[in-house]
Amino acid sequence: MAFDPATYVDLAKELHGQANQDGAALRAGISRAYYGAFLMARNHYGLDSSGMDGHKRVKERYEANHRNPACQSVASALVKLKQLRQQADYADSSNCTMADGKTAIDVANTVLKLLPSIPKPAD
Repeated sequence: MAFDPATYVDLAKELHGQANQDGAALRAGISRAYYGAFLMARNHYGLDSSGMDGHKRVKERYEANHRNPACQSVASALVKLKQLRQQADYADSSNCTMADGKTAIDVANTVLKLLPSIPKPAD
């Protein structure tokens, strides 16, 4: 069965709702928001994100389209989301806030809304 990565953003919303009682839910939600947006962006262009620089290559593909403001917005959103995810996943001594979780969900939703306006590459 094919998986729709956008459902990760839905899961992030659910986890954010549980976050008042569970710091792990907040951190997991931020991570899922990133991966939902990242995978949708990757799949939109049919890119391969395997290997050490896979995430960087996806971001750079959107940055390379200088003439399309939506592409630039997606690239910026991926940078912001990755920063939030890295804090949530690796900086266990720092606090992730409910505002961070909401920001991650909002930014991921922005990516999902922008992608349909970006032409896919010709096959």
